[in-house]
Amino acid sequence: MSGLTEEQRAVSEAPVGARQLVIAGPGTGKTHTLVARLAHLVEEEEVFPGAVLALSFSRAAVNELRRRLRASGDDASRIVPVTFDSFATRILANVDPDGEWTTKSFDGRIEAAIGKIAQIGESLDEVKHVVVDELQDLVGVRMRFVRALLKEFDAGFTLLGDPAQGIYDFSLEDEADPEVDGSPALYSWLRETYDGSLVERSLTVNHRARSEVAKEAASLGATVVDAPAEAGERLWSLLRAAPEPPSLKLIGMSPARTAILCRNNGEALWVSRALRRNGVDHRLQRRAIDRAVAPWVARFARSAGPMLLSRGQFETTLANLEGDVPDPDEVWGALRRAARADAGIDVERLVRRLREGIVPDELHATPDSLITVSTVHRAKGLEFDRVLVVRSGWKTPFDDDGARTLFVALSRTIEDLMQLDLPDVGGRLKKHWSDRWLWTGWNGWPTHGVEVRPDDVDVVSPPGTGRADTDPNEVQLRLASEVKPGDSVVIERVRAVVGGGAIYRIDSDSGPLGLMNERFGEDIGKITRGKYPRRIEGVTVDSVRSVGGDPLVADQVGLGPAGAWLVPALSGLGQFE
Repeated sequence: MSGLTEEQRAVSEAPVGARQLVIAGPGTGKTHTLVARLAHLVEEEEVFPGAVLALSFSRAAVNELRRRLRASGDDASRIVPVTFDSFATRILANVDPDGEWTTKSFDGRIEAAIGKIAQIGESLDEVKHVVVDELQDLVGVRMRFVRALLKEFDAGFTLLGDPAQGIYDFSLEDEADPEVDGSPALYSWLRETYDGSLVERSLTVNHRARSEVAKEAASLGATVVDAPAEAGERLWSLLRAAPEPPSLKLIGMSPARTAILCRNNGEALWVSRALRRNGVDHRLQRRAIDRAVAPWVARFARSAGPMLLSRGQFETTLANLEGDVPDPDEVWGALRRAARADAGIDVERLVRRLREGIVPDELHATPDSLITVSTVHRAKGLEFDRVLVVRSGWKTPFDDDGARTLFVALSRTIEDLMQLDLPDVGGRLKKHWSDRWLWTGWNGWPTHGVEVRPDDVDVVSPPGTGRADTDPNEVQLRLASEVKPGDSVVIERVRAVVGGGAIYRIDSDSGPLGLMNERFGEDIGKITRGKYPRRIEGVTVDSVRSVGGDPLVADQVGLGPAGAWLVPALSGLGQFE
């Protein structure tokens, strides 16, 4: 592969059995090097693509690596990178397809998969090389998962990360010991376990930063690790010297890919609300668990019905769908992994996987926008032409976590760095014990608004079910063709629930889109102490996603026997009315 530096070439051209630990700072061409490494393994070392296991922490990193591999056009494009969550789910689906793990969280599934790794030892024997990206983000159960994988098979590996960007120790359980389960622990374990065979390399040349401020921020990685207080002050000085936008409206007038980064999600929700009020289109970065399976999946399943389909029948069915559909070559492999049946796919099994949340990463929607509002943690691994960092929430003097987090924030920019005041809240933003952000008065009461999340929407029944004035088929058509990310919706109280709670309906300009789930109504009751608001405004559509449910219910309301349908996913800081 052309265009490699000597550092990158040393990593990419190592023998298949080499055990490499690569320290790669921001902008040093890590993904470019990874693609070259995978190409070398397949083309020069003659490793079968299926014998290379490529894992990464985030879907964003996985999607970018897949895109680059496809663009390379060589046999390495047949390697399928996956997230740790997805690979753990694949292990469980193969070993214990009907086990209780299907009801567990992503962390719970990874924990369950650790105990099953030995049972797939024969399959792991086929793996000749493993690649792990974003190593510094692996703490707790994900760290233990990687350790178990590496111990189970005797193969080479290429592990890439940057200790200066290890900012996920906060996610450890309260009883966890950072010295044992934190980010640095995995580096120590690797050096001890593979002492004598581990080769440590570094990528040091920044190829991304164009402006002087971007270059200076990216250069502080080593100082962040060795002297975090000093690094934090220098990074803070860079931010405080950066310009401020004259107004929020002007942020939306630039063609540059822009990120507005906040210290916590409460601030991100508030910035998003302020941008909406100023007519600035943007995307609010989701939580890692807020996965949205692309709308075409449910539309395809409904059109095909619960049948076994060959590759040709799949392509014909997909081609007959209206609206946006993917290239069959890009999704056929993922469909086969989710619902393999002889040489084709089983649509009934696909819908069951939808219902269980066991869907390959390639089938998830990847929304895009020129402007992204995000916490620093959710922006990990991303890059932007312009980055605005909200000043509030940072504590000086900087401790280890603060310095690393500010380093990640400032090193996301390619060109421009700006600072931003948090728009006036007129009260407080605080985290409720229900794990939702609230907007309240200065004394913590009354509550003016509440965080609305993608998983608050009811998926048990198709939208429109049980309403005499609403046809579920019309709602599905509306969701498929009219509803777009960023559309405003109103959440209306429909009725109280006996024993506590309330049912809320989602209304848009084009008509009703479905119901909020019971948990949302219960949370609203806890937050308001039983004073359920009549309306919640200021909420937008995050995405339209495919879900799986009861085929009998779907058939009874005229959606066919497949058992798949569309629902909206919502986000925002809703205001009580």
